Amino acid sequence: MFSETAADGIAQTPQADQAMWVLVFRLLPLGPLVATLGYGGLQVARRHWSAGLGLRCARIVLIGGIVLIAIATPKPS
Repeated sequence: MFSETAADGIAQTPQADQAMWVLVFRLLPLGPLVATLGYGGLQVARRHWSAGLGLRCARIVLIGGIVLIAIATPKPS
């Protein structure tokens, strides 16, 4: 929701790199998921599969979501 609101605000205000920024803010919510899949895939490929891998991946999603909210929250001008 934050990402769509930011993308809509960018789309309404003409900018030099407008199309790129709209695309970045629309794809921003995929960041934590992509980071988690990348980390998990790397650990499995290196054969470091363990019971704690799921917990570490959950932490990546949680921290990534918190960072995402901090980035996407509208700032007062």
